[in-house]
Amino acid sequence: MPRNITVYISDDLDERMKKVPEVNWSEVCRRGIEGYLEKRIDTMEQFYKTLETILAKIAKLEFEVRFVKKVVIGETKTDETVAPPS
Repeated sequence: MPRNITVYISDDLDERMKKVPEVNWSEVCRRGIEGYLEKRIDTMEQFYKTLETILAKIAKLEFEVRFVKKVVIGETKTDETVAPPS
């Protein structure tokens, strides 16, 4: 369902917009909002992909630290197991 919003603009911007009355300013605003959201969503999706990669690398490093402590240094509890990250 369509929805109306209110956009407040400066007097200067209003005067400039009046100089081009053939422009559908609602459409200009709509396209601007859509463009902004596309960029924002793309940025968020890329952020989450990067975050997943970083978290996977951290899990791998934690596994490697546990492995070194257990096998190389011998610092492990008797009930501790060393398993690779899932």
